[in-house]
Amino acid sequence: MKKILIGFLVSAAIAAPLAQAQQAAAAPDAKTAAAVHELLDAIHYRDMMRNMMGQMARQMPQMMQQSAAATINADKSLSAEQRKAKLDKLAAELPKVSASMERLMNDPSLVDDMMKEMVPLYARHFTADEIRQLTAFYHSPVGAKALSVMPQLMMEGMQLGQRVIMPRVQKMAAELEKDQPKAK
Repeated sequence: MKKILIGFLVSAAIAAPLAQAQQAAAAPDAKTAAAVHELLDAIHYRDMMRNMMGQMARQMPQMMQQSAAATINADKSLSAEQRKAKLDKLAAELPKVSASMERLMNDPSLVDDMMKEMVPLYARHFTADEIRQLTAFYHSPVGAKALSVMPQLMMEGMQLGQRVIMPRVQKMAAELEKDQPKAK
């Protein structure tokens, strides 16, 4: 469970400077902000985020359990008894972590906060005119199709990323664990 939390903390540590840099950016002008809001409405951003967060809340516990169990099972320094004890502890702790994750992901203010952050993000990368063009695209048939398949593409992409990245993370965690002094 510690390794799972370490993974989340590492992710947060990497993301924090990016978030601070984004917050430091100047607020977009009213015209651009309005265009971004229209785009977010056109892409059904609020609904898409709610659905994605809900899916993540449902899938995250299984992914966390698989990752932690694989790390525990790969640890050659553990005896069968120690491995079983760690797996039992994981099984006991996972429901609490799952419940906390579900509360976090289903918090309505999470989507509100994401929406607020999206306005300066889009404004930093697109002009008001470009944002209006994107909005027009998403109102087109191919844009509507892109929107309809995007959640599935994102989830499948996350699963692909998990499958590709997790073995490397597990290897790194095992190497880090080897480098740590053993508790007596």
